[in-house]
Amino acid sequence: MKFTAIDKNLHACDLTTINRDNLNLTKQVTVIHANLNSDASIEVLSSSNGADNVHLNSKLFDFVISNPPYVPTKQIPELQPDLRIYQDPRALDGGDDGLKVIKSVLKYAAKALKPGGRLFMEVHPTHPEHIQSFTNNYPDLKLYHEHSYKDSCNNDRIVEVVKVI
Repeated sequence: MKFTAIDKNLHACDLTTINRDNLNLTKQVTVIHANLNSDASIEVLSSSNGADNVHLNSKLFDFVISNPPYVPTKQIPELQPDLRIYQDPRALDGGDDGLKVIKSVLKYAAKALKPGGRLFMEVHPTHPEHIQSFTNNYPDLKLYHEHSYKDSCNNDRIVEVVKVI
């Protein structure tokens, strides 16, 4: 299997590259410093393997796994102190409703997933119903909210979305 890891935080990409190399997975994992734009296109910021925008915007995947910023802006001050102190705020802040990046990820998944492919995404506990509504209201995306998975506190935390055939 081959994996493509994308992050807009250069430090996260560097750390992923170090871990990949330490685990001897250089042939299986490609790490790309890139940004997901609001129009669901990927903009490569830097790449050591020659990846470019065209490659990422036309490639099809079996799976997309995402941990986007999903905390509503007004809830960030209420987070546990260790999260507020040690996490990059850009990795947490999902905009007013927490869905700003999630909507772009859904649109990207609609383009990038093979038929029958699956998106797994970590979300705020209030988001699964919004994601289900979003996929129902935009049938042209051909996405279906398959399931929500609970975390150890019994909150809906991971959504599974399927690209309809």
